[in-house]
Amino acid sequence: MGQAQYMRTSRSTKRLNEIIHKENTLLCKLFRKSAFLRQLNAEISVFLPTSLQDQCQVANISRTELTLHVRSATLLTRLRLIQKPLLNQINQYHSWANISKLTVKVRPERKKNATMASHHLQRNQFIADTIEETASHCHDKGLQDALHSLARHITHPERDG
Repeated sequence: MGQAQYMRTSRSTKRLNEIIHKENTLLCKLFRKSAFLRQLNAEISVFLPTSLQDQCQVANISRTELTLHVRSATLLTRLRLIQKPLLNQINQYHSWANISKLTVKVRPERKKNATMASHHLQRNQFIADTIEETASHCHDKGLQDALHSLARHITHPERDG
């Protein structure tokens, strides 16, 4: 049974490779474009200042336009300042290129979601603690109850049916 599973896996892999690499299919074109953009990204990063090399990603290119993604608006501004020399270097390096337009888009890194969520929870706890402390110094019973309720809502919104 182990041998039959191996053969099935081998045939499935072979079939998948045929589908992926079959000429003129959309999937094949997508893989080629992806490989080209990765190669171009490595080539273009050499023209960037060291501080920008890991922060910039080639997103797309045509004969006249290069689209880059950066991680922040600050990096976008820094890239704008070196735009003309960068385009000149790329056009000189790639004889096929006649890039006259650089489009830069901010695409923040996504893998920080867990860190951001943790920071959000810590901030919420701080806010709730501050509201609780304010409530403890409040002399108006109605306002004090409302502040306690607000603090509970900030830390446990799911309990507010």
